[in-house]
Amino acid sequence: MYSSGFCVKTKEVGTDTKVFVNICHTDAIPPPKDVTDRELTEIIDSDAPGDYRIPMSIGGTPTSQRQKRGGGQGVRLSYTSHFPEESGGESNI
Repeated sequence: MYSSGFCVKTKEVGTDTKVFVNICHTDAIPPPKDVTDRELTEIIDSDAPGDYRIPMSIGGTPTSQRQKRGGGQGVRLSYTSHFPEESGGESNI
C-alpha cells in the first residue's frame, strides 16, 4: 500500500499534455544501506558515488486518479517508508 507524499504537476515538452508525478512511500520497498551523515556527504561530494543506491519504484498511476485531475499522464515514484524516519529529522544534509 502506498502512503501519500506529494504531487508535482508539469507538462509534456512540445504538447499541452499534463503530467502528474506522485511521490509516495511504502513499506514494500526495503530501506537503503545505513550510512552516517559524514559517509553520505562523502558519497554525494564524490565524482564516483560507487554502489550506494536508494531503492525505489517507478510506475504509472491508475487511470481513475488521472481522470479526477482532468486527464493527462501519471507517474508514481515510490521509496521506502523507513528512509525518512531513520534520519530522525536531525540530519543537516
